[in-house]
Amino acid sequence: MAVDPSLPLPRQPHEDVVQLIFKGIPQGQAWRAVYGGSRSDSSAAPKVSQFLKRPAVAARLTWLRSQVAQAAIDEAVLTEKCVLRWLRDVIETPATLVQQAAMLHTLALADELGDTKPTDPIAIPEELRKVLRLVNQVRPSDAGLISGMPSKMDAVKAAIAVLGADKAAMAQAKAQEASTDNLAQLVAFVRARQDT
Repeated sequence: MAVDPSLPLPRQPHEDVVQLIFKGIPQGQAWRAVYGGSRSDSSAAPKVSQFLKRPAVAARLTWLRSQVAQAAIDEAVLTEKCVLRWLRDVIETPATLVQQAAMLHTLALADELGDTKPTDPIAIPEELRKVLRLVNQVRPSDAGLISGMPSKMDAVKAAIAVLGADKAAMAQAKAQEASTDNLAQLVAFVRARQDT
C-alpha cells in the first residue's frame, strides 16, 4: 500500500527522524536524537541508511524538500507587470536622483554605525527610498562615492524584449517593406500602361 508523501509517516518516530534530516541535522545525529544509542554517527549509519531506503520514507523526504523548492520558486517568480514597472522606473528616473538617494543612504548607514559626529538621525524621504532599489553599484572616487544604476538603453531594450515588441516591430517592418515593394511594382505597372 502506497503512503501519501504529503502526510506524516504513520509511525511518529519515523516522522521525527525525517523532519530532523529535512531541517539539516546530520542523518546519524537525527537517528540518535529520536532512538538514542551510542555517540558515534558510524554506529547509526547502517540503520539510517536502511531507513532512508524505504520507499515511504524516501518519498516523504523528497516531498518535503520539493515543497521548500516550490515555495522558493513561487516567491522568485516575477510577473511581466513587475518587470515592466522596474524597467519603466529605470528609464524614467534621473540618474542624479539615484545618486542623491545613494548618498543619503550611505550617510544614514554611517550615522547608524557611529562613523559620524553626533547629529540628528538622517531621514531618507519615501520617494528616495523607492529610488534606492535602482542602485546597482556604489564605488569610491576622488569626488566621494559614486552610485550607478542600470543603463537606460539596456532597460529600453529589455522592455521591448519583454513586450515582444521587437518581434512586432520586425513583422511591421517586413510588412512595410513588402508593401513598399508592392507599391513600387504598382507604380511601375501604371507607368508602363501610360507609356503604351
